[in-house]
Amino acid sequence: MPDNKPQTLTEVGTEQTRAVENMLNRLTKYNKKIRFALVLKDDKEIHTLEELTDDANFDIEDLVERCIERNNRLTEWLDDHNHKAESAAVTQLINLYNERAKNAVDYNDALKNLRWLAESLYKVFGKKITAEAQRTINGLSLERIDSTSKKAAELKEELEQDDEYLLKHIQQIARNQGELDQILNRRNDKKTVYLKSIESDADNDGDRADYYIVAEKNIAEGFNFVGFETKDDKVNVQIRSGEQILPTRKVEQLLKKYRNAFSNVTVYAMPSTAEEWERANEPGNNGLFPIPRPKKSSYLKRQKNGLEIVKNDLLHYIDAGFPLIYLNTFEEDKADKLIDEIRAKRNDKQVFTWTVLGFSTRDKDGHYTRHWKPGWTLKHTLDRLIDDYILH
Repeated sequence: MPDNKPQTLTEVGTEQTRAVENMLNRLTKYNKKIRFALVLKDDKEIHTLEELTDDANFDIEDLVERCIERNNRLTEWLDDHNHKAESAAVTQLINLYNERAKNAVDYNDALKNLRWLAESLYKVFGKKITAEAQRTINGLSLERIDSTSKKAAELKEELEQDDEYLLKHIQQIARNQGELDQILNRRNDKKTVYLKSIESDADNDGDRADYYIVAEKNIAEGFNFVGFETKDDKVNVQIRSGEQILPTRKVEQLLKKYRNAFSNVTVYAMPSTAEEWERANEPGNNGLFPIPRPKKSSYLKRQKNGLEIVKNDLLHYIDAGFPLIYLNTFEEDKADKLIDEIRAKRNDKQVFTWTVLGFSTRDKDGHYTRHWKPGWTLKHTLDRLIDDYILH
């Protein structure tokens, strides 16, 4: 039986650490597959086959691109979630598509093969090909999909690490002025553009070789420009009205009005004062005045408050199947609220609570049901949980 002798706060803290270490040691023999979400282009995380095949989420172009890429995550995700039949069917489709692609006699034959793959994916996932779906399939572009795959492969080589979040936004990444113009001319609701540093080319017009050109109207349209660097290269931007580079005063007014328009870039403006001209004539500034924009700690992370980040991380780990998540905090009330919010999103999860007063479960209305006798240590509680709920 456990000892009911009162403990000091230091003893409780030490005991918690040892209890968690003991639980981790026991779980080293517990081999459970960790399941991660399938992340779609719009950042939506898919956890179930039902979510994937829902009309609001089913993106045939996204699925086709995943099948064509060599290291696609679709079959891996299906396997991890025990959808063996669908995984086998998709694998077979990929093999058939690759074989047919080798034997394509011309462009029309290749395009026909691409649309066959899309129609087959609809059938694998039990989706009806409606008139609207057929229009989407007919609108698939071999050039766009091939160019996206090629672009992703090139970026993987250029980046210091394989940034999955970055590559997921491949359609919103510009590596040169032409790609930036294409993104800005698209008619969609995606307003964040990621700018890769442009390598200097002495043979080109220096006015355009090292700078991205952004029109003043693009800022007013709500576009946000986020730079990301490779190696020692920087991202430089000019803001123009027509063919004229905006002066510093006008640029500063725009940046004050549209605070989130630029980050991780240096905006170059036409100098207006003697001091600015002196700075503009320094080596590397090419007669323009540099205005650095603020760095973001993680340039591709969505802006959320701390609790929102913790909640999303916990949901991610829970859905992945981690058997133990250790949240160390002095703000128990906030942690309880966070856990209740998570449980509301995952109705199949039960909340267990341990304090020095004992062990209990909590229902969706916040009511506690006490279990076992007060005085059970955290070690006894975790051992019981492992035996009754994890290894059972």
